[in-house]
Amino acid sequence: STQRAGFSFDWRAVAGPPSASVCDRSVGGTAGVVHDGDPNGPYAPRLDCRLRITGPRNTILRLTFTEFCTERYYDKLYIKDGPNWRSRRLLLAHGCSLPSPVVTTGNEAYLRFRTDRSRQLDGFTINWVAEALPSSGSICSHNRFVGTSGELTDGSGNANYGNRLNCWAVVAAPAGKVIRVVFPAFCTERLCDWLDLHDGTSSRARRLAHLSGCQLPGGVVTTGSNLYVRFRTDRSVRAAGFTLRWNAVDVVDCEGSWGAYSAC
Repeated sequence: STQRAGFSFDWRAVAGPPSASVCDRSVGGTAGVVHDGDPNGPYAPRLDCRLRITGPRNTILRLTFTEFCTERYYDKLYIKDGPNWRSRRLLLAHGCSLPSPVVTTGNEAYLRFRTDRSRQLDGFTINWVAEALPSSGSICSHNRFVGTSGELTDGSGNANYGNRLNCWAVVAAPAGKVIRVVFPAFCTERLCDWLDLHDGTSSRARRLAHLSGCQLPGGVVTTGSNLYVRFRTDRSVRAAGFTLRWNAVDVVDCEGSWGAYSAC
């Protein structure tokens, strides 16, 4: 038969991401691997290990499982969305089903692994990476957005939003800028489901707009470089939701179409 020239390739060993045990208390950087304490065999009995992962500022953390098997119901891994045990829980995992990836809303995650004294299995391995904060997305999936422009939504896509939502996010523009907001789409259950915009980083900042119903709102402009957005719904009627587009600008033009919701 026919022979061809074949192939050749060069290869070299490179350092992989740093590895840490869930019992190491703290680890930082841009990427790494976390294991249950023994990457080559079963984990130990009677563990109560805690690890705080910290990424660079203005990042979120994505944790992806490559291996997971613990004694079901008894040996549990918790992942929290923040620096400590009091932070919001993102995951409680046990058994031998591989969990879905976990994404934090900020640059810290807190892991806790607890085992009893009986059966020990192979445990888990997690690859984690710090990713830049988004400028666009659902405020029900992420709590922080940074950049010079973006688009925020309720996360429902082409469907109606869910009941009993309590979603919030902070938008951060570069220092010295203000944030201009327009609404390409807006429809909520009138009076019962509402969107609030605040001129700062929390609900304690001055409220710029309280929006409800299906009338398209006018433009909104902050006085500083931060915008706080909060969306709440009740348990009954649902609607299409909202799309909010924001831009960081130097000078606010208070002429023209800016309506009653403008900070001008």
